[in-house]
Amino acid sequence: MRVVTLFEKRVSLGVYVRAIKTAKANPDQEFKRGLTTWRPTTGQDILRQFHDGMNARINEAIPYVSRGKPLSNV
Repeated sequence: MRVVTLFEKRVSLGVYVRAIKTAKANPDQEFKRGLTTWRPTTGQDILRQFHDGMNARINEAIPYVSRGKPLSNV
């Protein structure tokens, strides 16, 4: 099973994708927490956090198989 780790909590990729789609469909709704924050966050802010994280992973240029490992192993 593929998982995404958010704040030391692991969620399945399917749950993560559904959450992003729900935030996209409801940009003004306030959710319990965001992708990078524990405080209540709007759907629009969640999408911004998603895009910021995606850009960060692209710009890090770390191979997928090496992500999450200590830098000494990269």
